Amino acid sequence: MGGGAATDGGLIVRVEVPRTTLLSLGLPLNLERQTSVVKADLLVGDDGIARAIRLVE
Repeated sequence: MGGGAATDGGLIVRVEVPRTTLLSLGLPLNLERQTSVVKADLLVGDDGIARAIRLVE
């Protein structure tokens, strides 16, 4: 995982997510690029649970 930035309600963390994970979440997947990764920012609450994801690619 990358570095994080503090927010009022948690931490924003930059990660790389495999495209196959996005497919399992119901997002469209380009099958020709299924082995690559997508950069994403996660908002992680003070309790350690991911609250939001923003795809950065």
